[in-house]
Amino acid sequence: MYTPSPHHAVANSSSLVPGSFSQLAKSALWGICLNLKEHVIATHQELAILRRCATLACDKPNQVIHVVAADKTKHTTFIVRTLMHFGVSCGQINVRSSLQDELAPDGIWIFVEKRHPVC
Repeated sequence: MYTPSPHHAVANSSSLVPGSFSQLAKSALWGICLNLKEHVIATHQELAILRRCATLACDKPNQVIHVVAADKTKHTTFIVRTLMHFGVSCGQINVRSSLQDELAPDGIWIFVEKRHPVC
């Protein structure tokens, strides 16, 4: 699992764009990258990771799961459906695309952050 640290941020905090991959990585409680293969939906290891994410999300309804990928693929759809199958509310899942101009590493990233209170 990936635990964000100030040293890992791709850019310094003054240059981070709100809602960008870098800002999400910096503000996340934790995150992980799934490097899924093109012809394989998920291995047992990825399913175990998704089950653990779902367990943590169900225990903490004030947290949001962000699924971040370069584009929406069958993998992102599978991840969202699997998380919902494991009991995560669809309101706790946010699918985001990383823009091409961002310094986002390859793979599908799952970040968890605390839900921001609605004013």
